[in-house]
Amino acid sequence: MPLFDAEAGGSVNADLTEALAQRYGQEGEAVEQPGSVWRGEAAVIRDTSTYETEYLGRAFAGGDYVRCTVTTVRTVVSPDGGETLAATTRTCTYTGYDDGRAGSRERARVLWGTLEEEYADGEAYFNGTPETAP
Repeated sequence: MPLFDAEAGGSVNADLTEALAQRYGQEGEAVEQPGSVWRGEAAVIRDTSTYETEYLGRAFAGGDYVRCTVTTVRTVVSPDGGETLAATTRTCTYTGYDDGRAGSRERARVLWGTLEEEYADGEAYFNGTPETAP
C-alpha cells in the first residue's frame, strides 16, 4: 500500500513536480523555445508539459520509489501565428526517491540519471531534423 496518493497531492508529489517544473517548465504552460527554427525555416516552437507520479514500491533498506513521467507536447506554428506546421510528443520517465520517514527534512528527489525517453514520431522529428520528414 503506497504511503501517499499522488492524485490526492502530498509532499512527495509536490517535491517531485517542483523539481520537474524547474527543468521542463510549469505544468500546462507553454514554454516558447528561443531562436526557433523548424526544418530550416523560422517558426514558433512551444513545449507544454504535464507531470504524473506513480508509486513503485518500498526499498529493502527503506524509502519509497516513484515513477515520474513528463509528457511534452511540442507544437510548431508559422511565425505569423497562423498555421500549425507540426505537433508531436516526447515522454521522459525518471525514477524518484523519498526517504519515507515521517517528519524528515529531506525532500523527495528526482534521480536524473534514470532518464528514459520515448518519442511518438521519433527523436529526429521531435527536434525538427529535415531528413526524417514523415
